[in-house]
Amino acid sequence: MKSFIQGIWKKKEGDEEYYRNVQVNEKVSKQFARGVDFNLKLLIRGDRNVGKTSLQRRFRGGTFIAEYQPSEEITTANVPWSSKACPGDRVKLEVWDVVDKAPPRVVSESLLIDRPDDPNEQPEELKPRDAATKRVNYMKQQDQRSVRQMQHSIQPLDAQTVDVYKGADGVIFMVDPTKRWTYDYVRRQIEHVPARMPIAIVLNYRDFPASQRLLRIEEVQNDCELTWSRRKPIPVALEASMLNCYGLQELYSFLHFPYLFKKRMALEQAIKINSVNLTVLQETMLDVSKECNNERYRTFLEGLEKQGLIVNASKMAKYASQEEPVDDGGDKSEG
Repeated sequence: MKSFIQGIWKKKEGDEEYYRNVQVNEKVSKQFARGVDFNLKLLIRGDRNVGKTSLQRRFRGGTFIAEYQPSEEITTANVPWSSKACPGDRVKLEVWDVVDKAPPRVVSESLLIDRPDDPNEQPEELKPRDAATKRVNYMKQQDQRSVRQMQHSIQPLDAQTVDVYKGADGVIFMVDPTKRWTYDYVRRQIEHVPARMPIAIVLNYRDFPASQRLLRIEEVQNDCELTWSRRKPIPVALEASMLNCYGLQELYSFLHFPYLFKKRMALEQAIKINSVNLTVLQETMLDVSKECNNERYRTFLEGLEKQGLIVNASKMAKYASQEEPVDDGGDKSEG
């Protein structure tokens, strides 16, 4: 176990990106410690080697890494984001780099316990000494080690074990225009996206020569406007390059879709609560109006008398409840 952890630590000690992420996470944690107004869950999906991890890294403010390293499981990153429409709102963007099918992860042999976890194991002085018995015991221990190794197999998080769309507010599909099948992936997956969830289809690698880009943005735009026109909002097609950050500004603008939808839902909920409160207030005030009588006023005065604020509450109540004759202004003198 110790050697396994040390191996990971040594690998990360020399990784500048790792240290950069640590610094960014500390900065982000301080910002989120003051609280947020909205949480947005954004999914990045696509076939392998289309730039999903690079986009997530760019959202974090990280640098571009040319070497392709396939993601082993779903990873998330929390990023602060602000809206131009409502700059005062504090928004936390939770970016998911989604892996469709992650390979099972088996714990290294260095993590296995050398001794069998047998509570009935005999002390050393009581163990048999003959070679045959030792050989049998040795084989049993090897079998137990094999079983424990199988039990330590871990299924990483992927789209088959996690409902990634649960609680999601938007999805970005990454496409490699030099590989048309990566767009076929989008065509299949877009049908499973919940209704009313904003979708952006991003053709990555805009920095590649036009001769290599087999898929044109016009084709994707046509599909968005015709094939998926019933979706509201209609999916948007964009071009980008993770190498030089081209198109990131448009992606940030796209984030206003999930943000404004969520803000509208919050406002609609606030209006519903406001309407309920107004109805309750109206009913309460009508009840109060019906209770306005001499008895209620007497009770109020008695309460003041108990607090020592007035004296002779009953006399005051009696005086206030008397109905004095109305002066009609006529001449009351005799003849």
